[in-house]
Amino acid sequence: MRLKVKCMATYNKTKVTKKKVLKGKYRTVYIGGSRGNTICKRVPKNERLVFPSVCTKSNCRVNSDYRNSNDKFRLTWSVGKVCAKRTDSNGGWGMRLKVKCRSFTYRSKAAAKKVLKGKYRTVYIGGSRGNSICKRVSKNERLVFPSTCTKSNCRVNSDYRNANDKFRLTWSVGKVCAKRIDSNGGWGMRLKVKCRSFTLNRPKAAAKKVSKGIRKLVYFGGSRGNTICKKISKSERLSCPSTCTKSNCRVNSDYRNANDRFRLSWSRGRVCAKRIDSNGGWGMRLKVKCMSYFLGGKVSRSKSMRVVNIENVKARKNVDIWRGQIKYGQKSVIWYKHGGHNQKFRVHRLAHGRFQLLAYNNSRLALGQSGSRAKLMHNNTRDNGQILRYYGYKKAIINNIGKCLDSDGARTNAGNTLGFYSCHYRSNQQFRFKTTK
Repeated sequence: MRLKVKCMATYNKTKVTKKKVLKGKYRTVYIGGSRGNTICKRVPKNERLVFPSVCTKSNCRVNSDYRNSNDKFRLTWSVGKVCAKRTDSNGGWGMRLKVKCRSFTYRSKAAAKKVLKGKYRTVYIGGSRGNSICKRVSKNERLVFPSTCTKSNCRVNSDYRNANDKFRLTWSVGKVCAKRIDSNGGWGMRLKVKCRSFTLNRPKAAAKKVSKGIRKLVYFGGSRGNTICKKISKSERLSCPSTCTKSNCRVNSDYRNANDRFRLSWSRGRVCAKRIDSNGGWGMRLKVKCMSYFLGGKVSRSKSMRVVNIENVKARKNVDIWRGQIKYGQKSVIWYKHGGHNQKFRVHRLAHGRFQLLAYNNSRLALGQSGSRAKLMHNNTRDNGQILRYYGYKKAIINNIGKCLDSDGARTNAGNTLGFYSCHYRSNQQFRFKTTK
């Protein structure tokens, strides 16, 4: 048959990892006796329980008393409680009812409320010449089927409705499979099945933010000793071959065919080369090829970026984007305070006390060094001219190149151009931040 099944689907905006939802385990729930036809019990709010559609002595009842009783129950779960209703009678029951179910535990109560409301949907599988067939489904979707799919519980195809074919349906990430268990052959019906679906929006892997490396050449030069180290940016991670030879990572133009071998090691802020084919040094001007990954910090998600004015301490004037034109390459000046958007900056915090000053209404532009001028540049956390720190004792704003924000010519009159120059910490290099809205 061309198998098609019906199941439940949930669409949820909350990002939840599959590990939180899909790793269930079996447990027992004690319900006890009841004088009425229905009884409910509390369960943890971060727990999802899954039961058979009809609970009988053969599939989920595990209480030790009245084991052979033919009582049947419908078990339902909602956040924080589970209910049992007797379906073979309108009365209550005397047994101390205990049932076996599958439990899915969530880390947060909110996740349980948002994720676990599934809905039924159908899955079309179709016919098969072989004994089993698989179909692709969304990788964000978890499908739950009965243990055995028959005409009475989950098959919903319109052809061969009364056929006694039985199937075992299994789900794995991205696909669902149907296997006929009453025969070793295939089937002709257009199989369609009913199931319950939980669709989870998976978060983007954090690795994707870091894994985009770029090739970089590192120059070591010669060494009289067996090891030499070089300083690199602390926000940079270098990945080099474990053994560096002429065939894989050495790119210096001299002594190209030399058989010298090196072990390259990285630690934060430096990279070292050690010769391993000899205890001595080397004469070649060693240059190696590695992959470079940026380790800069992220903007805090718990708080929005701080909005500030930057005021010159002596002149009491603000840093101002010239003529209010927020565009690439626009220069900055000091000007009288007026509260406009071109005098506001967003502080993009990075690791190790560093930050960027982003334009208030365009986060793709940041205040940086272009030549010796302070201008709006394209936001780039690898540009040392944009990565700043604040030296509070001297009230100086210093970039990663080592230059200080400076008002040209030691003047602080309105309209004077700003740039980055060697630090001397006089009044035209003294600025302070004032939080604004």
